[in-house]
Amino acid sequence: MPSVTSSFSTADLNDITSDAFSSRIAALVQALEAHPLMNRSNPKASPNSLFWVWDFVTRTQQMLGELNLSALRSGDMAAREQYQDVIGRCAMSEQMIASDKGGMILQMMCRGEEPVQFTEEVKQKARALSVRGA
Repeated sequence: MPSVTSSFSTADLNDITSDAFSSRIAALVQALEAHPLMNRSNPKASPNSLFWVWDFVTRTQQMLGELNLSALRSGDMAAREQYQDVIGRCAMSEQMIASDKGGMILQMMCRGEEPVQFTEEVKQKARALSVRGA
């Protein structure tokens, strides 16, 4: 039976599980929390689009921390699904924040509310989540 990780290169695995990658997600969370419209004491009171993006990225960060690398490398299907979720969420985070389509995605998620504008710094940090295997 082929390994479930056969479609992932060692470089991809090493990239997404590295401390540097964790630091890139943490930097994005910090940049989102520094947004002038973010209510730091009660994030749910922030504009919907900002809260949803912050919540999504923060959960992605948690999922990365919970990833069992040894199980993934040994071919565990649950670990593979979690790995794929993290990669997909990183790509979605980049799309919501840094792409031209991001405003439309956020507007749909927030039921028509005008999405917040992200600074170029936040957009750069979102682009840094790009994973070669995505």
